[in-house]
Amino acid sequence: EVNGSRLVYLDNAATSQKPSAVLDVLRDYYEGYNSNVHRGIHYL
Repeated sequence: EVNGSRLVYLDNAATSQKPSAVLDVLRDYYEGYNSNVHRGIHYL
């Protein structure tokens, strides 16, 4: 229970291989644009 409500965690581990072009775009994003402005705001 979190803040008086039941906690539900959904996860799906199913995935597939990604083409190199997709990995290149994701790498660029994670290295240059990714941010987490609300890090630590949750109560978990």
